[in-house]
Amino acid sequence: MPTEIIYIDYEKSEALERELAVFQKGYNSFSLSATDCLSQYPTAESYFQEYLARVEGLEFQRQIDNLSHPCKVLDVGVGRGESSIYLALKGYSVSVVEPSPDLCKVIASFANLYNLSLNLYNCSAECIDKIGDSFDLIIFNSSFHHCDNPLLALNHCYNSLKDAGKLILVNEPILQFFRTKKWFYNRLETHPKEMGHYGGNEHIYRYHEYINMLKLAGFSKISSEPNIYTSDYKKRLQQAEERIINGKPFYNSRRLALKKIYYYWLEQLKNGGILGQGVLEVMKRSSMLQTTFLASK
Repeated sequence: MPTEIIYIDYEKSEALERELAVFQKGYNSFSLSATDCLSQYPTAESYFQEYLARVEGLEFQRQIDNLSHPCKVLDVGVGRGESSIYLALKGYSVSVVEPSPDLCKVIASFANLYNLSLNLYNCSAECIDKIGDSFDLIIFNSSFHHCDNPLLALNHCYNSLKDAGKLILVNEPILQFFRTKKWFYNRLETHPKEMGHYGGNEHIYRYHEYINMLKLAGFSKISSEPNIYTSDYKKRLQQAEERIINGKPFYNSRRLALKKIYYYWLEQLKNGGILGQGVLEVMKRSSMLQTTFLASK
């Protein structure tokens, strides 16, 4: 069956409206022909290969590869849908939630181009209950922190999971223990490009806040693990070196040198046996490491 967009009416905050306006400006003229699309991305693999080459993509792929068998997956807040295309190509039955109607059009176009069938819902994570389906796995890939009501979204996730179903929060930002939320939101206003802020709704949480929200939503089996960048410092450093803001390198040589030392140190801890793992565990619980959260019913 061809992929079609299922529009679900949902309330939008002012912040979400601003976020959607950014995507509308960037994608409302999207009307590439099949020939043009194939010229740019000739295969499904080419569509997501750039994303999977990044640390964020490697962490996402690592979590998916740890699954025992194909299952029904709900992919929430997917942007251009690289993760959804990847999942569908791997044989999963994929449903997608994406708040931006313009991005939904992009996802549908490429899914149909590659003959991949997705259940594509234009709504927010807080409206997952309106889908009326149950899943083996629900994934938030760098999207949970965009929820205006994260606890409501998690409650609906819990109710939408099958028995023993799993929820994964991957590539979510962590507010370090020495930072305040006031600092974070001020930084969004004063340095939006540096913060990766594109005008929409951004939220930030510490490690214990993620854990507490999962518990409040009913999840009793909760675990967490450091992001893959703790064992691939060269990839993380490469991304730092390649980051450009306003046509200039984001990190100067001094900051790059400090990052190199930090990432190298993390890798040594990762391979440092029980003592190294213990230090990483303390850092994780102190909101000093990007962490993947896993929960099941």
